[in-house]
Amino acid sequence: MGGGDAGTAATRWPLVGRDDELALAAEALAKHRSVVLTGPAGVGKTRLAHELVDRTTVAGTRTEWISATEAAAQVPLGAAAHLVPSAAIAHGRDATLRGIVAAFERERERGPVLLGVDDAHLLDDASAALVHLLATTGAASLVATVRSGEPTPDAIVSLWKDGHADLIALQSLARHEVEELVCSVLAGPIEGTLLQLLWESSKGNALYLHELVQHGLESGALRAEQGLWRSDGGIQPGDRLQRLIELRMGSLAEEERLALEYVAVGQPLPVSCLRAIHPVSVIDRLEQRGLLASQRSQQTSTVQIGLGHPLFGEVLFAAMTPSRHDDIRLRLADALEPLSTGNPADQFRVVLWRADAGDRSRPEQLRAAARRAWTLWAAPVAERLARAALASGPDLEAGYLLAEAISDQGRSREALTVWEELEGVDGPDRARAAAAMGHSSQLQYHFGRPAEAEAVLRRAEARVTDPEALRLLHGALAMFGATSGKHQSPESVTSDAPSAALAAAIESATRGQFDVAEKTVTQALATSDAWGDQFPTVALLLRLVMTWARAMAGRVHEAELEAEREYATAIAERLDYPRVTWCLIRGYVCLLRGLPRDASVALREGIVVTGDDDRGWIRPMHAYMAMTAALEGDLETAERHDQLMAGFNRSLDGVFGVDVRRAHAWVLVARGETTSALHELEAAAAEAASKGQAAFEGFALHDIARLGRAADVVERLAALAELVDGELVDAFAAHARTLADDDAGGLERVSSHFSRIGLDLFAAEASAEAARAHRNDGRKASAYAALDRSRQLAQHCQSARTPALAWANQPDELTGREREVAELAASGLSSRDIASRLDIAIRTVDNLLGRVYVKLAVSGRQELVELLDRAHRRE
Repeated sequence: MGGGDAGTAATRWPLVGRDDELALAAEALAKHRSVVLTGPAGVGKTRLAHELVDRTTVAGTRTEWISATEAAAQVPLGAAAHLVPSAAIAHGRDATLRGIVAAFERERERGPVLLGVDDAHLLDDASAALVHLLATTGAASLVATVRSGEPTPDAIVSLWKDGHADLIALQSLARHEVEELVCSVLAGPIEGTLLQLLWESSKGNALYLHELVQHGLESGALRAEQGLWRSDGGIQPGDRLQRLIELRMGSLAEEERLALEYVAVGQPLPVSCLRAIHPVSVIDRLEQRGLLASQRSQQTSTVQIGLGHPLFGEVLFAAMTPSRHDDIRLRLADALEPLSTGNPADQFRVVLWRADAGDRSRPEQLRAAARRAWTLWAAPVAERLARAALASGPDLEAGYLLAEAISDQGRSREALTVWEELEGVDGPDRARAAAAMGHSSQLQYHFGRPAEAEAVLRRAEARVTDPEALRLLHGALAMFGATSGKHQSPESVTSDAPSAALAAAIESATRGQFDVAEKTVTQALATSDAWGDQFPTVALLLRLVMTWARAMAGRVHEAELEAEREYATAIAERLDYPRVTWCLIRGYVCLLRGLPRDASVALREGIVVTGDDDRGWIRPMHAYMAMTAALEGDLETAERHDQLMAGFNRSLDGVFGVDVRRAHAWVLVARGETTSALHELEAAAAEAASKGQAAFEGFALHDIARLGRAADVVERLAALAELVDGELVDAFAAHARTLADDDAGGLERVSSHFSRIGLDLFAAEASAEAARAHRNDGRKASAYAALDRSRQLAQHCQSARTPALAWANQPDELTGREREVAELAASGLSSRDIASRLDIAIRTVDNLLGRVYVKLAVSGRQELVELLDRAHRRE
């Protein structure tokens, strides 16, 4: 996917979100009625009118267009001059109109006549009368566009008022329609923040959206990265769009422009604040023109006012000097400050406006505002405020906030320098503990230096005496142990600090004690009012662990809804780090459900947004990407991500290390090296067992069962089912048991169980295996029904391919080794290559292939390739 291709495609925008309107209009025209399309400027009336005319034009249809303009409206019949017959010229208006109508009637005798009128509200009276006559006499069917809210000639209005035409109102595109349209134009998915930006900036206006995307492509602000379209610096309106917005805003008196500038800088503003600066008459006039819009805040019940469209602000900012901007900030601060009592959000804005205008006189307020900004994940704002607070001198808390804000923007080494300098700054014990936690987390998760991280915490421990500060430090140590995989029981985490609760929740989840994990998270979050401002990352990760635990417990639909909701919040509020974490969980849940394409989009977004700011998340994201690509049969991509994950930070391997090994195993499966994959899965299960991670062990053992070795893992999975909460490992154990017993009925019940909890891929595999079991027992009808169900389930799995599905139609008498050799031979490998991969003799390979040919009734490799290719295509 390249920017050049998308740039070309962007000139040919498809019609999206207009199916209902098209159907209504087409139905009216089929009955020889006329249609008037109405809506605000840029909503897509003209595009729809042309599409409608093109679709309804049949052979022999005469099509004419009238394009009304303000200039043509100054001349009678100016817009319709090209329709005036030469014989009708100079015979007066009425005669001219009759002559044009007569000409259309003669044309109608030879076939249908269709007249398109663009911007009919701009028609002069004579042209409007002509259009009215043509429609009401039936001389032509009419497709006209009218801009809503604009003065329109009575002759045009009477078309729909008197029932001669159907009036169809067009609304702005919905968010999902904006996504569909842009993805179609760019020929690929777009990352969430870019979609949100385009949606908010355009407000669903198709013309504005077109101009934003077109300018983004032309300027290079839009680019494809990892197959995902994104923009780092946002999308700015180009010259064409700015001119359109200026036309939409119209001429402005000086006092009107000033009022709009104040709102652009401070929106949303309480109306009372704006009225303290500008006359009420000016504000009312701007609202009536649609340049300002007010609504009542649900949180405060006050009336808030903002610009009528987000792009108005871009035009206003472009003409505003820095000194003018600062003056507005200070005047807004003076006006809002006396109104902000009891409203932390408004108090924060007052401090921010003063700081951005250069006022550094209130360091305590600056420090408090910096904390609020950091808590809200607004790292650039937090950095500005913390630096302003530090202008008065060294301060441990302000320095801590500065380091956190810098770190959150991916500048890890710069942040580390600030952390190191803070060790020499005096301050309260709790601030010392918080700074040590931030410093050690930087070393642990960004740089993978656990010994140094622990040393930072130990040095702080030796310097503080406050019990709360000590609990914070001990909680951080517990957290490091949980994420690095050091064996510790949840009960051994004695600190009641938020990070200790997070460590205990992680330990419980990995052990399969999902109910305990959820209870721990719920209790911790219930107290977050007391600590959330100080540790927002802990609050985020607690919610993340609860969703992850619910997915592993088999509450997949619930986990999916939570992940989508949290991701949408992160997108709407521009929270990049939370977005990365929820991208990982979204990808994990999609992968669990057997939706590799959806998983790939979520994971790619997480990888792209993370960039160089690796806090341990990139390695598992590459692992899940490798597993996703392997499921899709894309071996090249699977191997690339398999290699990439080896080069990234391993600080979260205590949580994701087993899945990293599972991902490598599935890449081996995609290569056709099933035996090697099974060895890797056995090692993954052993690693999980050694750490007491029963949940992870269950997933690895289930993979072994899916690859044909169910009998080897039945007993252990049954034992794990007694230890692990929830439905999922129970279902894994039942799947392995029925596979080992070749129990067709049991496999069908397992399939239904998997399907009920949202795991269609596992369900499709179980039905395919049930089909083989039925076939082995000679129950052909039952086998056919089970196979049909498997295919239906697989259709929901976005072309996922697994050995169980690929072999669904093949005789079951092939052994696992025979299947492996057959797949490798069908991929084009020679007997020597197969022997080398599987570490067996060439003669053994040839003997195995001979048995395969006999069992499958094929004469050699070519027929084997054709047979397996047909099976893969069916799945």
